[in-house]
Amino acid sequence: MNRIQMTQLRSIPRVLAVLVMSFQFILAQEGGGQLLGTVADASRAPVPRATVTIVHSARGVTRSTITDNYGSYVFAALPIGEY
Repeated sequence: MNRIQMTQLRSIPRVLAVLVMSFQFILAQEGGGQLLGTVADASRAPVPRATVTIVHSARGVTRSTITDNYGSYVFAALPIGEY
């Protein structure tokens, strides 16, 4: 191999590292946001297995989830907008 080929081979790991880091940055920009909270009753005790539904105001799209044993819920990767 000549000097140019060796230089090109040595630059491949650097190029791959930049591509991997760029790909992770792009994935981080996807989604928009998340909504999380806790459902509690009047005595402030958590409500497990409660259904929580949100509606995207502009699109009219609904999403539902069920709270965990601690009354917590999470809606991840939500498009930006009012709910």
